[in-house]
Amino acid sequence: MTAEQVLGNPELAEAWLTKQAIGLNRRLPCMLLETDQGYMEVADFLVRLDYGVY
Repeated sequence: MTAEQVLGNPELAEAWLTKQAIGLNRRLPCMLLETDQGYMEVADFLVRLDYGVY
């Protein structure tokens, strides 16, 4: 699941990736993607957003 799939378009996805996400403890999703652990956190959060469980 990608940010673009969940958010609906590339512009929203890019904006989301570069802003603090409350559901990720106010961390930047793009920074979390630099580690395997962070990637899994972002992926899990995107699934929860898609299903409305956040």
